[in-house]
Amino acid sequence: MMQDFFKRLYRPVQIFAVSVLVLQSCNNNSGEQTAKNADDSITYTDNNNHLKPEDVGSFNNLPKSNEETEKAERQKMILMQIDSTYTAIALLDDAKNEMTATSPAELTVAERNKKSKAIFNINILQNELTRALDASILANLRLKTDELAGITAELAKNVGHLQTVTEKLNKATLCIGRLTNLLALGLSKGFIKPLTPRGASADAIKAAATN
Repeated sequence: MMQDFFKRLYRPVQIFAVSVLVLQSCNNNSGEQTAKNADDSITYTDNNNHLKPEDVGSFNNLPKSNEETEKAERQKMILMQIDSTYTAIALLDDAKNEMTATSPAELTVAERNKKSKAIFNINILQNELTRALDASILANLRLKTDELAGITAELAKNVGHLQTVTEKLNKATLCIGRLTNLLALGLSKGFIKPLTPRGASADAIKAAATN
């Protein structure tokens, strides 16, 4: 009789135990799935930083590759070279116009000779500035800029009617000197200034150079 009693008691206990195990298993599976879903919403970077997809702009803050950095540097330098080239050409034009507007009657023979040499050097400089850069052009720019600076110094010794001319020439030669250094730096990195025709728009040349 006692044996029958324990048999009847054991069956409900067994069913209860099985139910508890099944319920626990379901809860564990649910927790694991929740954790998996949470992991699926995370993107890992190379630095093991967690970035969520909804974080707008996060990927823009990631470090740029060496190739992207070099491209950005190249574009910046070439744009500066183009802008500075057209500025130098305009300054040379301004100085040349000032000299041609000066009446020969106001100048001595020596002054007229220096004026002619200055205009000759300006024309060469402007022609070199419009070309695509190479080492020979860079060397000629340095040579002709030094020659123009020497002529300007000679003109500055004269009377006041050449003062405006010498001021404009000084401004132009300083600009070309800085530009030449910039061109030399670009050439050392392999960043070559393109053709910069005098009649072309600087914006158009910059747009073509960066496309």
